[in-house]
Amino acid sequence: MMGDSFQFGDSVSMHGGTGNTGIVKHTAESAGAKAVAPLLHEAVQELMRLLQELRGQVAAPSAQTIDDSLASISTEGDTDSQRQHQALMAVAGIAATVGAIGQPVLDSVTKVLALLGVGQ
Repeated sequence: MMGDSFQFGDSVSMHGGTGNTGIVKHTAESAGAKAVAPLLHEAVQELMRLLQELRGQVAAPSAQTIDDSLASISTEGDTDSQRQHQALMAVAGIAATVGAIGQPVLDSVTKVLALLGVGQ
């Protein structure tokens, strides 16, 4: 139809003035996002505990890979999501190759990836 217009998202018109600071968004995180953060933190802490246990049961090169991955897996600090994913996949690979003793770590990595919303 002619004359119909649709607007999606923000629309701002400014005519002159000084000290304009832009759009102020009064939004809050969704309840789902707030609920995931503590669950993710708990899942990562459990994974870290399991990795410490597994570390003592694998060969030195695998133990070193686990050590190298711990900082990137942690939810503490400023972790790059790509680096975190790579570290999770590295420890999942170790867990998969050591069989039954690695299964709890593998399950934990799967849980963390799901909470991050990342498929393997």
